[in-house]
Amino acid sequence: MARWRTLVPLTLTLALAACNSGSSGKAYFGPGSGSPPPGTGGGGGGGGVDLTFTMVSLNQANQTGQLAQNTNVVLAVFTLTANTQPLDVTQITFTNTGTLDETTFGQAQLYTDANNDQDIAGETVLGTAPALAANDDPYVFTGLNLSLPQGGPPVQVILAVPGVAAANVAPAHVTQFKVQVASPSDIVVSQGTVTATGNFGMEVGPNLGIHTHLLISEVAPAVGVGSTGAMSAEFVEIFNPTSQAIALDNYHLTDASRNTNAPGTNTDFRYELLADPTGANTTPNTPPFGPAANAGSSDFQLRFPAGASIPSGAFQVVAISDTGYRANYANAPAPTYYVLSPAANTTATPMRGWSGTGQTFNPVDGTNDYSQANLTNTGEGVMLFTWDGAVAPNVVTDVDYVYYGPAADPATQTATNTQINKSGVTVNGTAYQNETPPNVTVGVPANTFSVKRTNWTENGEATMGGNGIGGHDEVGEPAANFDNASAPTPFAP
Repeated sequence: MARWRTLVPLTLTLALAACNSGSSGKAYFGPGSGSPPPGTGGGGGGGGVDLTFTMVSLNQANQTGQLAQNTNVVLAVFTLTANTQPLDVTQITFTNTGTLDETTFGQAQLYTDANNDQDIAGETVLGTAPALAANDDPYVFTGLNLSLPQGGPPVQVILAVPGVAAANVAPAHVTQFKVQVASPSDIVVSQGTVTATGNFGMEVGPNLGIHTHLLISEVAPAVGVGSTGAMSAEFVEIFNPTSQAIALDNYHLTDASRNTNAPGTNTDFRYELLADPTGANTTPNTPPFGPAANAGSSDFQLRFPAGASIPSGAFQVVAISDTGYRANYANAPAPTYYVLSPAANTTATPMRGWSGTGQTFNPVDGTNDYSQANLTNTGEGVMLFTWDGAVAPNVVTDVDYVYYGPAADPATQTATNTQINKSGVTVNGTAYQNETPPNVTVGVPANTFSVKRTNWTENGEATMGGNGIGGHDEVGEPAANFDNASAPTPFAP
């Protein structure tokens, strides 16, 4: 590894998000002014220009940052190259902009990147900037000791911040971190006044996420809405906490969870049996999924519309009734999807319902399909899961699960709508992993309240050995991650 003394700014290449282009205008480099003094001349990469500043793209691994505790987030990668004389960089200032509140993070650090791989592992810390006291304050690195020899080679440097404790992350953190070196005066060298050229003022930064998969963020059953036509005001809200948009074609939403009715009665609407709706190849008990299209049942088994997607950091709402939702939440955005009663000139898209035949899902029509769909006031589970509609794979993959009331102990629960537990169930020869439902549940919300997620990283949930994405045990998420004592807030935390 090269010996690092003082940072000599000959070529500064700042690498963030996917930015590798921009103007390369000549600028005066040194404290105070943004304009070159008379007689300094022009040119780049030498010929009288002491410093070249060039933006470099973040690699694939760093373009999307995860705000996980004990994980550093790379904000920028840049190179410095001295052209006409050796330079010693003693200070660099980074300007923060955008909607992200940078005070969430701790102190920022500059690292060497001797391997030019944009990875801070094993690299030397060049300097530290204190944690910010106010949003959009700059990161100011002083006392740097990095020397750049005349004529190069370019020196690559990484700007990074630590991750955020799980209890502190929030939906607002799912955004793009925007940072820049605004002008040549933001780089100070011990040699005094020099000239510089490069991409000063270009905003760059990674897209940030706070979790690895979609979350159910709010469930509003009629008992909590507490208004006229309350049943029609029910909704389920989902949130994308990742740094990427997610296609929803193979995502499903259901309240057709475990039911203790006798097998073979066509009333055991168990979503995990979709790959074997007749129950002929399921053990134990071989119950069928349920009657065609759930006719006459309040349970729903819905698939998101073909081509649907949810952007990074976005909330989307599935309204049980399009018209009912609009009547009760006139000041909120229109629902994204609906099950019943489309409003005139609606902008919402109908969900798709299981047809009762094979793996066919059709847009719901609000009459013979799911005409009785609703959320149970006395308590039930709502599951978001993926399944591509094919027999292989034979099992569904859980994404997120919310169960509200009535009691944790199955012995004290009603005969229907108990907590999901797929332990010991085998479908078409494929066994589900054992699950561990929590011994405490979220209670049924009181009048005018809904069930809301308050923890955005599924704190306390097992992340291995379950039936969810990446092995998560979604059924086992603690009730402490939810609240049931505030008014519904569709499209917001």
